[in-house]
Amino acid sequence: MFRKISTIILSILLIVSLLINLKYLSENYATAATISDIEINKKQINQVLKDKYWDKSLDDVIDNNLIKLESKNYKKPTKEDLSKMEEFTNVVRISTPGTQEEKQKYLEQLFYIHEIAKKNTVTDEELKNYIKEAKKDTGEYYYELLKFTTNSHEVAKNIENDLKAGKSIDTIEQLYNVKASIEKKYDTEAYEVKLSDLSVGQVVLSMDMSENSEMDHSQMDHSQMDHSEMGTESNNDSHLVIQMLEKSEIDDLDIRSEDIVDGYLMKEYFTELIEIKNLLRSKYDIDIR
Repeated sequence: MFRKISTIILSILLIVSLLINLKYLSENYATAATISDIEINKKQINQVLKDKYWDKSLDDVIDNNLIKLESKNYKKPTKEDLSKMEEFTNVVRISTPGTQEEKQKYLEQLFYIHEIAKKNTVTDEELKNYIKEAKKDTGEYYYELLKFTTNSHEVAKNIENDLKAGKSIDTIEQLYNVKASIEKKYDTEAYEVKLSDLSVGQVVLSMDMSENSEMDHSQMDHSQMDHSEMGTESNNDSHLVIQMLEKSEIDDLDIRSEDIVDGYLMKEYFTELIEIKNLLRSKYDIDIR
């Protein structure tokens, strides 16, 4: 009886071993390509991949997991945070993964990289030098603008006159069914307007000549717009009404303000990323086999 059971067990083990060997042979010695009568098998290709790319792939996986581990110490990103990260990828020209799920994970990781950098690797001295260099291009001032956007030239003219007359933002928004936005600009020129020539309170008209208009159509209820009363019919041009709200010296800025740190990271992202990787590798125990 015992001999019969042993025979069955050995037979099972033999079959399992055979299946494992067959799987190994199929995975390693299956033909991947042929050149005349020369066969190239998967094992040869896998060896080349290991020799050339193993170290870098291992480093990438380690770094990604270190960031994931460190991210537990930070707040989760909001939709607004992820939207900012997507804008960041466009400015820095970083390609994002194809699927929506992969893109979401990538933007989340990018957010955590920013947060880690802000807290740990970006120094005050680096920010001061960044501002010093930026001033060569932007000048001594930064500007805070009130901006209205509309497709109607006549509406833009009316908004311009109302602002000059001292009407409130809320009144203008309700009257013309538009939304105002407040922006900070660090360039001497924006929207075809030389900001350095404007005085505080001054109002000007301009055109948005960018390929992608900044007009937010979701904020406009076209069903309520009487174009016969407003004058010019809507077209693809965006008419801008800009009012200078504030003109301040760049040296007065808090170097740790969000605008400054984000601007610095746009310029020095890859340098900071290397510093983050080095920081996390020194913080956590890594056992490479």
